[in-house]
Amino acid sequence: MEIILFRHGSAEEKSMEKSDWDRELTQEGKEKVREAARLLKVKIGSKENITIWSSPMARAVQTAEILSEVLGASAASLRDCIASGDFKTFSEEVKHAGLSGILIAAGHAPSLDEWCECMTGTLVKLDKSGAALIRVETMKSMKGKLVWVLGKNGLKEF
Repeated sequence: MEIILFRHGSAEEKSMEKSDWDRELTQEGKEKVREAARLLKVKIGSKENITIWSSPMARAVQTAEILSEVLGASAASLRDCIASGDFKTFSEEVKHAGLSGILIAAGHAPSLDEWCECMTGTLVKLDKSGAALIRVETMKSMKGKLVWVLGKNGLKEF
C-alpha cells in the first residue's frame, strides 16, 4: 500500500470573522492544488484503487475535492483524526479499512510532516499543495519508505 500525505493549498488569512475550520482556499491555492494534482496523476499513473481521506476543515475538503476531480477518484471520506493530527487513530483507521492501492490523506502542517517522520524516519516540511509518497512496508507498525516529495521546487525522489 502507498500513502500520499497531501498538504492543503494556500488558504484565506486567519481572522476574527471566520473560524479556522471555515477558512477556504484562495483562488491561487485552488490553482496550485490543481497543478499539483496534475503532476500527481502523471506520477502515479492511472491507478484504479485511489482512496482519498480528508480533514473536515474547509481548506482540506476543497483540496480533496480538486484531487478527486483531477484523479478521477471517488469523493473524499472526512476524518477528524487528520484535522487533529492524531496519528494513532489515523493508523488504526487505515489498518481497519483494509485498503489496497493508494490512500491520499489531505490535511495540515505540521501534522503531516510529523506523520511522515513517524512512518519513514525522515522529517519533511511539506509546502502548501505539497505531497509525500510513502510505500508502507509493514501495516502493523505503519512503517515504510519515503519514495518522493512534491514541493514548490518540483519532485524530489529518494
